[in-house]
Amino acid sequence: SVTSLDLLFDNNNKTTTTTAAPERKKDQNTEATASLIAKHGACFLLTAGLHFGWALRNSVTAHESYTSPHVHFASKLQRAASTVYGVPLLLSADFAARLHTDTHTRRIDRVSQQHGGPVVLRAYDFLNERQRTSFPHLLQKTELTALFDLDDARAYVDLFDRGLQLYLDGRWAEAQLILEQCLHTLPGDAPGRSILTYMARSQFVPPSDWRGYRTIGL
Repeated sequence: SVTSLDLLFDNNNKTTTTTAAPERKKDQNTEATASLIAKHGACFLLTAGLHFGWALRNSVTAHESYTSPHVHFASKLQRAASTVYGVPLLLSADFAARLHTDTHTRRIDRVSQQHGGPVVLRAYDFLNERQRTSFPHLLQKTELTALFDLDDARAYVDLFDRGLQLYLDGRWAEAQLILEQCLHTLPGDAPGRSILTYMARSQFVPPSDWRGYRTIGL
C-alpha cells in the first residue's frame, strides 16, 4: 500500500501543514515536524490518504524515494482529506477492500484519477459499537471526527449514502434534499458540505456530460 500523511497544527485558528509523503526525504520531514512542534506546540491533527497499488523504489540518489501513479494518487488523497472532505482518513476503494470486515468506512464520493477509471472514496470517521467501547478516547471531539461521537452513526451513514447515490446518479435536486437533511442532523459533516457546495456551483443541475464522478483539482 502507499500512504501520504499530513500534519495540521492549529494555534489560535492559524493552521500550518506539512506533508510527509514517501518521496520526501526523511531528515527533512523530521526537521520540519520538529520545527512546527516547537513553534505551535505538540497538539496536532493527523490526516492520511490511503491507496493500494505498486511503487518503484529509486535507490540511485543518496535518499531513497518511491514513485508511481499510485503514490501520486495517495498524495492527492492526503491533500483532499484535509482540504476537500475534512476527514482524518481518506481511503480509496482498493485500500478499503483489504481492511478487516469489522472495520466500518463510509462512501463519500467518486472521483477521477490520472491513470485508470474513476475511484470510489471512503472515509474512516465513525466507530462501530465494539470500537466505541474499546477505544473511548476516540470519542473526543475534534473538527475532523464529527461522526465519532454520534450515537446513531449507522442510521446517519445510511441516509448519507442515499443522498450520495442520488448525486452520483445525476439526480441532484433529490440529493440536495437528503444531504441538507444530513447537515441538519450533523452540521459539522464536511463531506456532505463538500458535495453540496460542488452541486451548488451549477444550481444543483448536473452537467450534460455527467458520468457519475468528478475531478478534484489538487
